[in-house]
Amino acid sequence: MADVGGHHACAWSRGELSCWGRNDQGQIDVPQVDGKINGEQYQQVVLGANHSCGLLHDGGVECWGDDRDGCVSAVPAEAFVSITAGADHNCGVTTLGTTLCWGSDAEGQSSPPSTGYTQLDAGNQFTCGIDDKGKVDC
Repeated sequence: MADVGGHHACAWSRGELSCWGRNDQGQIDVPQVDGKINGEQYQQVVLGANHSCGLLHDGGVECWGDDRDGCVSAVPAEAFVSITAGADHNCGVTTLGTTLCWGSDAEGQSSPPSTGYTQLDAGNQFTCGIDDKGKVDC
């Protein structure tokens, strides 16, 4: 599993999470959670332009790097099954099947319709989702 951001990348190799590239905002400094190292605590990592987020095994989300528009500090206190990162925003599908987003909403990218989505993907200034009937909304 791997992901790329604006100028950085992360990937797992042999159970260890490694990140490389530009680090001017701390976007490759993977934080330790519960004393675990090397990304053992994360089941998914997604990267934005200058920030990174990890989905913890308990469904929580930890973000680090540039906190533009709250994309790092405003993580909802919900349990997620998947997350995605755009340039300056993030979204996720919660364990209850709802969609929550945080960070920049300049183009409406963090204001999803009330429809529940089973899958999400974020781009620069937009987010798309697939609902349980296979319909795509962006």
